[in-house]
Amino acid sequence: MTEPLKLTLGISTNPLTKGLKEGRIVPEGVEATWVGAYNAGPASGLLLEGKLDAAEFSLSSLLMAADRGVRVVVLPIFLGRGFVQRGLWRRKDAGIDSPADYAGKRVAVHRYNNSYGMWARAMLAVDYGVDLRSIHWVTAREEPADEPSPTGVTIELVEGGHLDVLPKMLQEGAIDGALELYLFEEGRVVERVFSDFRDQEAAYYRRTGVFPIYHTLVLRAEAVEGSPWVYQSLIEAFRASRRLAYEFMTEEEADEATWLESVLDEDPYGYRLGSSERKALDQLNQSLLREGLLSAPVDIDGLFAARG
Repeated sequence: MTEPLKLTLGISTNPLTKGLKEGRIVPEGVEATWVGAYNAGPASGLLLEGKLDAAEFSLSSLLMAADRGVRVVVLPIFLGRGFVQRGLWRRKDAGIDSPADYAGKRVAVHRYNNSYGMWARAMLAVDYGVDLRSIHWVTAREEPADEPSPTGVTIELVEGGHLDVLPKMLQEGAIDGALELYLFEEGRVVERVFSDFRDQEAAYYRRTGVFPIYHTLVLRAEAVEGSPWVYQSLIEAFRASRRLAYEFMTEEEADEATWLESVLDEDPYGYRLGSSERKALDQLNQSLLREGLLSAPVDIDGLFAARG
């Protein structure tokens, strides 16, 4: 009997992955050990250090790693996707009536090169004509040492690296706005730029056909060398786990998933490299190039070991 391939995988726990992490779904031929994506720092960094066999990986960081020749195996298991419009925040007294008004302001993003920040800045630049160099960027996390920095952009790193400092700074007026999905809440002082963010997001999708991608699954090449069968095994296992997702959703999460299905033409978690995914990857490629974070476009077809 062939021994199973032993893999330690770092991924987030959410309705899409609980079937795997609770052992209800087992990838064929794999003895999997599941750990959190941020148990001991970002899983992507641990993978590059050889401490994990597979990891949920920031897509912007992945494209930059590919640009500098890092050898990894990439699968179209897109674990993080979402629209950016709901993550644009402002102080009510900051004079930010539309995304165009971020120009010249102090704006927070937890890490400048993170995928959500890349997508949000692309919208500011392309859809609203904002010169990103006019913004004084405030971050709470340092970039990995091997990732490039943009030229001509002011980035202020807050001491300590604690993400909870950014909501406090927005409350107190030390910054004017923020581009973040999860850190901020609406209240007396702070609110979203788009109160009708779902309408804005649906309109964006109708216009562009793009549903942004933030994270994908990456394997350490040495861990799967000689075992290309594992690519489809993992894809099918993640698809099976995805089919269980509604069992694990809160009422709010189920409402969001139902709304998303009404907006999109297909399941965004079908885990394949289809036309929608290619559009998203091409757009992120162009955004990284525009900011000087890539030396050349990354070959998307060449990037993925399997296409689902």
